[in-house]
Amino acid sequence: MPTQQPRSFLLVLRWCFLLTFCQQIYAQDSLSVHCPERILSRITYGLHLGVNLGGMAPLGIPDEVNSINRFLPLPGVSAGVHARYPLTSRWALETTPRFEMKRMEVRADVTHYSIVLNDPEGGQLQGVWTGPVKTKVNNFYLTLPVSASWQASRHWRFRGGVFFSYLTRGKFMGTVYDGYLRKDDPTGEKIEISEATYDFSPDLRRFSWGVEIGSTWQFSPHFSLQTHLSWGVNEIFKRDFRVLDFSMYPIYFHVGMGYTF
Repeated sequence: MPTQQPRSFLLVLRWCFLLTFCQQIYAQDSLSVHCPERILSRITYGLHLGVNLGGMAPLGIPDEVNSINRFLPLPGVSAGVHARYPLTSRWALETTPRFEMKRMEVRADVTHYSIVLNDPEGGQLQGVWTGPVKTKVNNFYLTLPVSASWQASRHWRFRGGVFFSYLTRGKFMGTVYDGYLRKDDPTGEKIEISEATYDFSPDLRRFSWGVEIGSTWQFSPHFSLQTHLSWGVNEIFKRDFRVLDFSMYPIYFHVGMGYTF
C-alpha cells in the first residue's frame, strides 16, 4: 500500500478528534486561540493488528439442535488505527476504526430445523430438516468502536463502549446430508436427501451494532497487548428473514498487538 494512504487516514482521524472536542475548549476564552494545537498535541494514535475468535450464536441452544458435534472458531484478521484523547488524568475517549473478519464453522445434529435448500434439480426446497448440518460463516466488516477508558495503573487500562459495523462482504452457507426434509412443515412430504446445500448470505444484515469491553496492557512505551469482547445487539439477519426460528448474534473475543507512535 502506498505510504500516503495510511498517513492521510491518520490525518483524517486526528481532525475528527479535533472537531469533536474543539468546541469545548473554545468555550474557554483564554484557551480559544490555542484550540487546534492543544487538541492535536493531546491525541495519541497508532496501529493495531489482531485476530477475532468466536461465532454467530443464538441466546441459548434452540430446541431444534440435538447436539453440537464440532465448533471451530476460525481466526479472523483485524487491522486498524487507534486514537486516544485524554479527558482527565485517568479517563479518556478511544477509538480503533478497523477492517475485520468474523468467521466460524459448526457441525450439529438437528430435528425439524427450518431451512431452505438448493434443489440439485433446480429451484429451492423449503421445509424442516432432520439430520446433520454443517454451517460456515465468513464475514468482512468495517467497524468503528467508541469507548471510554479508565487508566487503572501505569500499565493497565480498561474500556467499555459501543461499536458500529458495516458488512462489506458476507457468507453464511452450509450443507445438510444423510437425513430427510419435510416439505413446508413437520407433517409435510418426506424427502430423503444424501446431500444438499443452502445459502443465507443475501439475507445478512448490512449494518450492525453492539457493545464492547476490553483491556490494554502497555508493556512498553510503544507496544501494547489489547483484548476485547464484542457482543452484537441486533441479530445478523435482516428483519424480514423468516427461515430460522431463532435469532443469531455475533459474539467474538479479540486479542491483538498495538503500536503507539
